[in-house]
Amino acid sequence: MDDTDIRFIWRTERSEDSLWHYMVAHNAREISPHVYDSKGSVDTICGIKLVDGPVTIDLSHEQHLIPERPNCEKCLRFGLEPALFEALEEILSKDPELVPATSRAGTTWE
Repeated sequence: MDDTDIRFIWRTERSEDSLWHYMVAHNAREISPHVYDSKGSVDTICGIKLVDGPVTIDLSHEQHLIPERPNCEKCLRFGLEPALFEALEEILSKDPELVPATSRAGTTWE
């Protein structure tokens, strides 16, 4: 599999932030179920930079803790106007097949 951006839901390690975010591991690949190697940075959709270099991300032990969607409002909106975001969310909720398969199932977009 080629390296790509992999998205998943996770919390940051920052103690003041207890929110679940959409995270993006850049230039990454899955090396085993729910374990990823990222050659690039890891950040949140809402702009929090977490790691600036190679890292292995192991989500395999805590899959039961991950919610279906983050509770970070900025991540949920992706910077879109609320009305546009709500319209897109409604469309995608009616037809989950519109969301790419690599962007579903616990390790990526929920």
